[in-house]
Amino acid sequence: MIVLLAAPAFAWGHHYLVTDRALSHPSVTWADEQVEVEPLSAFIEAQAPTLQVTLQAYQEWMAGRKSERFAPQGTLVSTEVELLAACRLNPTATFPLVVRLLPGAEPGERIDPATASKYLKPVAPLVMEFAAVEAGDLVSARSVVDTFTDEPDWGFDHELWVYPSYGYGEIPYGKLTGESSKAAFHMQFGHENLLVKMFAHDVTEGMVVERVELFLRLSRVAFDSGHRYWGYRFAAWAAHYVQDLAQPYHSKALPGERFGYYVKYAVSEKKDEMKAEATQLAANRHFIYEDVVAYGLQQSYLEPDPRYAAMSGWLSGGEAVLEANTAEKLAELVMKRAAKHAPKIDAAILAAADPRFTDDPSYDVETAPDYTVAGVLAAMPAPAWDTLLEETGQDFATAGAATRTLLALARGD
Repeated sequence: MIVLLAAPAFAWGHHYLVTDRALSHPSVTWADEQVEVEPLSAFIEAQAPTLQVTLQAYQEWMAGRKSERFAPQGTLVSTEVELLAACRLNPTATFPLVVRLLPGAEPGERIDPATASKYLKPVAPLVMEFAAVEAGDLVSARSVVDTFTDEPDWGFDHELWVYPSYGYGEIPYGKLTGESSKAAFHMQFGHENLLVKMFAHDVTEGMVVERVELFLRLSRVAFDSGHRYWGYRFAAWAAHYVQDLAQPYHSKALPGERFGYYVKYAVSEKKDEMKAEATQLAANRHFIYEDVVAYGLQQSYLEPDPRYAAMSGWLSGGEAVLEANTAEKLAELVMKRAAKHAPKIDAAILAAADPRFTDDPSYDVETAPDYTVAGVLAAMPAPAWDTLLEETGQDFATAGAATRTLLALARGD
């Protein structure tokens, strides 16, 4: 199988920055709306009958897709634990009342990110700051969406393969434990070539679209019933997965390889070796791309670098929304764009970064002690930086418009 067995499952690394810039588009007129913080338990208690109807309808939709990775669940929901089971999420997930602070935020009381989720581990030079809020507090819709666009990376999809009642089956790619255990829920390779579809069909069995549909339905329940805090928070979850699909390495398994590679693989006696090398190279380039764009977006709040400003401008400008009136159509459109663009991003990373990071399959960017994003940027030739920035602009324009489209669908705009 030609799969990303050990690929990272993050997309943009810091979704909250992608979201915040996307919400700076002039078409977004609701970002300053004040909403009341509400615990999930209170929302469930108020809307239990409607949630049951909604979850039953979602399961009927899933059954209609004839997925082999689906098993019906109970839909009578009266607790957070029952909602997690009905949604087939990790039963240990929690729903903290926090706000994510933007880079350069005013001094004030901070909380340890680990109190929001055990999966939150700050890694310099990227900033990770949170503040606590309480039920009844008023916060902006923007801060809710910013904060919780990252929440699906806080444990929803980690290590779900040990729950056979969920019906997810055998893991199609990723690892059974750790960060990449959630890969099949955050990557979807729907535009692979014929050889992959014939001989490695598991690669095409990602479940991102199902997550977008589920959380969009929950968001609409919340908005329709006046629970606007949860309307925005559920919508932020759905937006996370749409943004994932806009990341080329999440929509194309091996963007650096051409058709000839797959033919060679099919007849090779060293399949394991070929697979290991190709996937390590893809993972390294994936990490570099994530780091560069996350760092660039962060610094766009902290320093007047025109390149970082241009990077954020791709998210806050361009078309307001995409032509998609359902979650499924939106996900397919975004995935198609990203998969088509993936080889160009891969080539741009190859030209911009040290070959030691991008061309050496024995080097692991994720664990190497001498790798830093600051070092990558400092060594990057100016023409290659400009090319990478231009190509990133295409991905960011899609991510920004897709985020706004999802939120418009959730709000009923």
